[in-house]
Amino acid sequence: MKMRFMLIALSMVAMLVSANSAKADRRIAFVAGNGAYTNMQPLPNAPISAKAMTGLLESAGFDVVQAIGFVI
Repeated sequence: MKMRFMLIALSMVAMLVSANSAKADRRIAFVAGNGAYTNMQPLPNAPISAKAMTGLLESAGFDVVQAIGFVI
């Protein structure tokens, strides 16, 4: 029990110390909209939702890389 508390406390301290280094000048997001599966019916809303999410993230200042309509 004491070891678990110590591990949690050290993890919290490490997160607080490294919080400033996590700031990034550039925010990048990857959006995948896959509606073309090989073993099931196509999902028509997946590409539409991915495009909507791309627009939302771009308006929030993200550079977005998107993959829409690939086959798994």
